[in-house]
Amino acid sequence: MKNSRIRAKKVRRIKVANLAAYSLTHSVSNCTIPSVPESELIDKKVSFGTIKAVKGKAEWTIPKEGYPQQKSLRKKYKKKYYNKDGSIRKVISHDSDYAQYPDPTFRPKGHAWFMEQVVQHKLAKWEKKNPCPVKTGDNQPDLFEQEYVIPWKAEREIALERIRDFVVSIYDKLPLTGRFKKSETEYVEQSVAELKDKNGEGHHINDLDPKKSKLLKKAQKKTDETKAKHANLICTNLKDHKRQKGRLVMPKAA
Repeated sequence: MKNSRIRAKKVRRIKVANLAAYSLTHSVSNCTIPSVPESELIDKKVSFGTIKAVKGKAEWTIPKEGYPQQKSLRKKYKKKYYNKDGSIRKVISHDSDYAQYPDPTFRPKGHAWFMEQVVQHKLAKWEKKNPCPVKTGDNQPDLFEQEYVIPWKAEREIALERIRDFVVSIYDKLPLTGRFKKSETEYVEQSVAELKDKNGEGHHINDLDPKKSKLLKKAQKKTDETKAKHANLICTNLKDHKRQKGRLVMPKAA
């Protein structure tokens, strides 16, 4: 055991030495990029001062909105001006400086926005496979525009509805709510699970066959598992995607 420990210690030391050598080789002090002589540099004026640029080389491009601000920003405030006797002469309101610059903070736009982006992406792919029969944007209207465009728009609406149902089925989970008995006259509803509807059965939940539907079988399994843990469970309610209709699921007798 002693020899193996010494060998492992040596291996660790070798690894540390290799990492140190690699870091030293690729450090700034060992940079092999040649420096530019002063004779090849010129002064260039920019919005925030003067910089050094290389003659005949690609120069920096300054955005139209300019570089980010360098001073500290002030929030919205009011400044009061007083008379000699101490009374307020006037009050001037100053706007916030933060409105002049874009907010770099990333804020999630929500689950509904994400699903809408997926719908538009799939609709664009459908339009690529089924282009509009009449060119849009032409000054001269097509003679057969009404004959071809109206059926195409109807097909597009059908495809859009089908795509929305598919996206909702994949990304919108169905809530399974349980009804629990606390006393003889008091009942409480609590969330039991959220089920993923892969086959789109949640759009017509009241027309499903419990012997064939995979969604109802999954809901039945979750209901039975909850009943085994909580004996006061009466039933569960599986809502559809619009949260307007529901399907009662009774736990099976043990």
